[in-house]
Amino acid sequence: MEYDFNFQLEIRGPCLLAGVESPTHEIRADAAPSAHSAKSIIITLANKHTFDRPVEILIHPSEPHMPHILMEKGDMTQGEFDQHLKGRMDFIRRTKKGSSAQRKVSTGSRAGGAGNLVSQKQ
Repeated sequence: MEYDFNFQLEIRGPCLLAGVESPTHEIRADAAPSAHSAKSIIITLANKHTFDRPVEILIHPSEPHMPHILMEKGDMTQGEFDQHLKGRMDFIRRTKKGSSAQRKVSTGSRAGGAGNLVSQKQ
């Protein structure tokens, strides 16, 4: 059985693109029909995909060390988003300082003991 694989990647960014390449496949890079500058490009495979390796695309922005923030409108309200974050453990939570400018820090032992609570001045 033979499979078809169609690949099209549209790249749009906040700055001009210096280049796009693939170390794994020959690619074709074309300007998007609505493009007014090199901030937008469409990538396709130049040859039929043979399913022998993953497709890798490397994107080179013209300003690689200039920070950019892209914000998209989400589908949650601010309250729903806050509630969603409260249930997650894979991000750093903010801590509020108490009125005494102290906080307690837990230090666990290597043997898996209960640990000690110590006060630390900030």
